[in-house]
Amino acid sequence: MTLLRHQELAPVLLGYLKQRHASGSPCGSDTSSLSAWLEESFGKFSIYVDYKDLREINTGFDSFEALDILSTSQVAELTLESGALNSAALINMVFERLEHGNSFQNVEEFIVALTQTTQDLDISPVVRDIMMNRTFTIISLHFTDFVTDDWVSWFTVKLIPLIPSLTAEMLQTATLNTDCNEYHVIVGALSSVFDQMTLLRHQELAPVLLGYLKQRHASDESNLHYHQSSFCRLCDRRLGFLVHGETDSFPSQLDCRDAPDSNIKHRLHRIPRHVRSAPYLCDRSVTPV
Repeated sequence: MTLLRHQELAPVLLGYLKQRHASGSPCGSDTSSLSAWLEESFGKFSIYVDYKDLREINTGFDSFEALDILSTSQVAELTLESGALNSAALINMVFERLEHGNSFQNVEEFIVALTQTTQDLDISPVVRDIMMNRTFTIISLHFTDFVTDDWVSWFTVKLIPLIPSLTAEMLQTATLNTDCNEYHVIVGALSSVFDQMTLLRHQELAPVLLGYLKQRHASDESNLHYHQSSFCRLCDRRLGFLVHGETDSFPSQLDCRDAPDSNIKHRLHRIPRHVRSAPYLCDRSVTPV
């Protein structure tokens, strides 16, 4: 059958079961398990039924017994309704389910379903850490295939509820696969949740950001004889981003004593004092600010 036919037939099956339920003689009342009930009632069409409809005709779906045969979107609804966002044990069960089959696709569909909900995502810090860790483990395997749109999609939309739990090690892994524009996307995402992070997390992430810029500087420096002017403009843009963009949220070890020109020097006065301490972002020195 076509996908369209699947989607057309599922509501008919649901309508029949709802009618039986309303009449007081539901189908499958003697079924031994939720999994068996779901299979007998909908067969493979169950993935096209909303979780709230399953709960309406069988209150047993408040539990995790049928987790393995729920669709990813149904798993997301169960997660929201069951309190799993505040239970380490339950959220681990959810991710064990998501890791079956195509884990990347499952996690992506799950995260999208969560972020599209109209209700507030009240995720406890412990659960958020678990979700970020397990999600990152899955998606990081695909970073080498990411294009700019993927970085934007994941780090500015899908992962935003979990970004406060991004560790320095995760940031290091992510930035290994990015160009400058994609790096800026990640920095912007981090800064958007800056106030939700601990001071310790700020201090852990800042050196990774600095390390990325130093590495980019070192790679650019080898081409200075050929691209001196373009390098200085690039450096100017980087420092401009640090000041006018989001990186200045982080109390890093960034040193701007060797800034390239007076225009940059002027902008550096806007960077907090504790941000100015590591050398050689740019090649031409000015009087320290």
